[in-house]
Amino acid sequence: MNIAGPLATLIFAVTVLTVFGGLFAYGIYRAREGRRERPAARSSLEYFVEFAPASGVAVTFDDERATRRRPRRSWPLYAFSMAALLGMVAATFHYGRTGLRLVLQGAWDETGATVEFPAPPPVVAAAVGSTGVRVARAPRPASLFPSARFDTNGDGVIQEEERRALHAAVPLSVLVTIDDGGHAQGLAWLRETLDRYELSGRVTFFLTGNYLEGRPSYLGGPVTAWWSTLARSGFLGIHGLTHERGTEWSRERWLEEHSATLSAVVTTVEPPPGWSWASYPWGSRAPFLTFDDAYFAALDDVSPRVAYDASMIVHPSSPSSFRGDRLVPRDQSWPFSLDLALPDDVELPFSSARGRRVKIGKHPILEVPAYSWAVRDEREQLSWVPPLDVNLYDLYRCSGDAVNAAVVTAFEQNLDAHYRGNRAPFQLGLHAQNYTADRRCERRTLEAMLDVVARLVRGGQAIRYEAMPRLLERLLGERL
Repeated sequence: MNIAGPLATLIFAVTVLTVFGGLFAYGIYRAREGRRERPAARSSLEYFVEFAPASGVAVTFDDERATRRRPRRSWPLYAFSMAALLGMVAATFHYGRTGLRLVLQGAWDETGATVEFPAPPPVVAAAVGSTGVRVARAPRPASLFPSARFDTNGDGVIQEEERRALHAAVPLSVLVTIDDGGHAQGLAWLRETLDRYELSGRVTFFLTGNYLEGRPSYLGGPVTAWWSTLARSGFLGIHGLTHERGTEWSRERWLEEHSATLSAVVTTVEPPPGWSWASYPWGSRAPFLTFDDAYFAALDDVSPRVAYDASMIVHPSSPSSFRGDRLVPRDQSWPFSLDLALPDDVELPFSSARGRRVKIGKHPILEVPAYSWAVRDEREQLSWVPPLDVNLYDLYRCSGDAVNAAVVTAFEQNLDAHYRGNRAPFQLGLHAQNYTADRRCERRTLEAMLDVVARLVRGGQAIRYEAMPRLLERLLGERL
């Protein structure tokens, strides 16, 4: 973090507020003094002191200059004080909107110029394309196979010949997601970086409504303009209005969250050319990946229709073990619909109020689950963590300018386990606020992970980046 700029901003702000406060106090003092009548030329003053004067002796003073005068006009001084007060308020407001955030976030570039709220590019290519994605509500059972045609004997278990056929026909899809979408600086860097790695049109953005201009969580900058840019360079989904945990919310409360977020996007953000929001392949992700049945019951009733969800966590029943320095091949459920039985590898959220994991009914919506990673904790024990950067950086602390080698190693090992397994999609979840200018370690770590994929592709491995609606379109049409 570059602390010189933020520290200078803080010192300057304190100095400005001190000057304005002093001018205000001085104006009030001079105005009050001007209205006070001066005493006569000679007066006597009796007062107490720490010693006792002789009995009957009065202490007096002479003020030959003191004459009774008319009070001077005080309104110019009061006006001066009010101007100083207004200046102090304006400085406080400006600092609260910009300077304070810079001090807290350290969002300065190498030259010391702030890039906290960059504008999106003026010309944006329609990377998503003008052809609408059709995500049907057709039931799709949970399966280890991307399509029933790969299960040649119909037993639901992957045999070695079936695995070879699957590997020959199906590449591994890497699903990159960006949640929240409220930090313009982080979005600017992520978009430039992802474009550099040729991910344009292959990223899914889950947006939180309260980050828009005029909303309670607004961080500053042209957020609406950025969301319009994201709609043209990826696929949008909703991510709650308030970004709060909702495992105990009612259906009505969830319906308010979903509807308000959809309304915020539909009424403020331009859809990509050739698209309409009414027929858009909307998705949803619950904040913190926490939900209950009321969350899905509300999604059933929102308008525009939400075609898929991406909140459930999936992983095998026990952590993958190592064979040498590689995780064993990993077989997990492919995306499935919620109007049929849930697969065994789904881990539903735990409800503290109920003392058990939540229960989910049947809903006509597709689920693209979050595929957890197997990672070693501080005790060298394997455990499962959701594939989100916040979870990885909580486990492996990121600091300074260097790449976080532990995160990159975990990324490569889990990507390899998916590739050698049944090639269920592999996920990498990002948050824009983790990639501001002061987060150099996180930036370089993400670039290192993308370099891993680029190296494997150059080596001939069948890996592709994909947005969630495009993946579902291929699965439902069996065009893998």
